[in-house]
Amino acid sequence: MNGFKFMTKRFLILGLLMMLFTSISFADSTNTINVSGKGSVYVKPDVFKIELSVENRGQDTKSIQEQNSKISNKLKKDLLDMGVKENDIRTLYYKLYEEKYYDEVQKIRKFKEYVVRNTIEVTTYDVDLLAKIIDKASKEKVSTISNIQFDVLNKKEHYNEALKLAYKDAKSKADALSSAMNVSIKSVNKVSENSTYPTYLYRKAYALEDSNSSVLDISSGEYEIDATIDVEYKY
Repeated sequence: MNGFKFMTKRFLILGLLMMLFTSISFADSTNTINVSGKGSVYVKPDVFKIELSVENRGQDTKSIQEQNSKISNKLKKDLLDMGVKENDIRTLYYKLYEEKYYDEVQKIRKFKEYVVRNTIEVTTYDVDLLAKIIDKASKEKVSTISNIQFDVLNKKEHYNEALKLAYKDAKSKADALSSAMNVSIKSVNKVSENSTYPTYLYRKAYALEDSNSSVLDISSGEYEIDATIDVEYKY
């Protein structure tokens, strides 16, 4: 009988302890403030990429390939003379294909001509040099300028700075809320990062064959790098 009473008391004590711990856990989970923070850093782009395409058309593949090679080699030499490094000139693709048209009378597609297109990507770290490259391309037999990209080399460094600003923003909000609630923040319970920084700022294409003037007025503006976080504080 005494053993039964002892076991009963033991279960009662264990039950009370479990209820106590459950109550503490519940209190801890509810005594929190959840806020979001955002930080933004504005930097000038310091790397610029541009795609230049040379296109030739005709009935003879050998002839148009020779013409294309001549123009492309001249373009590369001009770029090197302007100060572009050879490692910053990259061939994206070289394509030779047949262009066809639809014969309304015979209701079939027929051969029209061969087309060869050579596209290179040029990287520079000077916006003024980028303008000169566009100007030069407009005076050479370059068919199209496309995908002008403004970017930042050290995005990670600037993004980390934006993260710090985002945390300061979150802390400011949490302080304001805790003051209004008349409680004191004890610690940070959890931090979640929600943002990713972009890869480029600006893209545009120019069809130079229809242009009567050089494209020289290029403004890189500022590159905005954002960071957002969610923070849970305990009070």
